[in-house]
Amino acid sequence: MSTTTFGDTLVFNTFPLATPLVSPSFDNYIIGTAYQRELYRYRGFVLGGEIGLADRFGNYAQCCSPVVLSSSILNSGELWFGPAFRYDAIVLFNQLRVIPGMTFGFSATTNSIGVEREREITNPGNARLLGYLGPEIAFSTLNMSELELVISMHHRSGADHTFGNFGEGYNANVVGLRYRF
Repeated sequence: MSTTTFGDTLVFNTFPLATPLVSPSFDNYIIGTAYQRELYRYRGFVLGGEIGLADRFGNYAQCCSPVVLSSSILNSGELWFGPAFRYDAIVLFNQLRVIPGMTFGFSATTNSIGVEREREITNPGNARLLGYLGPEIAFSTLNMSELELVISMHHRSGADHTFGNFGEGYNANVVGLRYRF
């Protein structure tokens, strides 16, 4: 999980876009699974729905000013859902499929940990229910098009205090495999 902004996390915290990068740039971790269902297709454009479930975990109870570490692993469950959009008609070298996509929706958590907890304290708000944004890019070969390598950003946001009187939530860079059936 990234302690930085949406823009900085999008470039994997390799160089600062919005704010100077501070240590640590990452605090806790996320592992999860998602189900995406295709509902409509037109000339490479795909409209579907996504629902996901994750465990956010680590030793950072609060990060980063001040850092509050726990001697045990803390957990925070997350459920997200929303419409998903993809474009799957890009083929490079007559072999490699490149599929950009985006999911918009909502994210609910059991509690806040890490930098999200700090943001609740410093800018009083509630991060339990926030907006969700999941930009992604997937790759597959034409001969195994049902198996995709997915690189995504997991972004929770109060949409400028629209949800939970909250600004930026938690961000994460995620990598996974998708099997389309």
